[in-house]
Amino acid sequence: MKAMILAAGMGKRLRPLTNVYPKVLLPVVNVPMIDRIIKLLKIHGVEEIIVNAHHNYQMISDYLKGGNPFGIRVEIRIEKEILGTGGGIKNTQDFWDKDPFIVINGDILTDIDLREVYKFHLRRNNLITMVLHDFPVYNKVKVDREMNIASIGPGTNLKGTLAFTGIHVINPEVLDFIPENKRSN
Repeated sequence: MKAMILAAGMGKRLRPLTNVYPKVLLPVVNVPMIDRIIKLLKIHGVEEIIVNAHHNYQMISDYLKGGNPFGIRVEIRIEKEILGTGGGIKNTQDFWDKDPFIVINGDILTDIDLREVYKFHLRRNNLITMVLHDFPVYNKVKVDREMNIASIGPGTNLKGTLAFTGIHVINPEVLDFIPENKRSN
């Protein structure tokens, strides 16, 4: 199984800390966030990881050193300009094989069972599975009774809405619908 950690953002809401360090290298209880995410991915069966980077990308690259400290292959993909989530994933198209892959934001802390998320994705035969939860301040994903996404709206905390956690499983054929070298969310 393969995964991508989204780490290209500027981390504007954490300034001034992110003026010096990329958000994924900021420590949470003395452990950089990216360490926690790599560990989560590894214990749930991920064997290869790609990380997109932009802001202070050299620090991320130096820190990860090809994944050797983690006992897992980690590749860095530099974005000269920020391409957004879709554009960042499209920029890594050559990394993926025919199997679905996990994409996780580089700034979340969770103990979710990613294997179960992956199995759910396969059982449902989805093109994309987005992990949602109820967090009223950010609830803007409307779902139907079968938990299919009906819409993603501008308002938050509307009846029948949930929040996106920053974790998804994606089938590689979705990449054919994302424009190349363009910003895409």
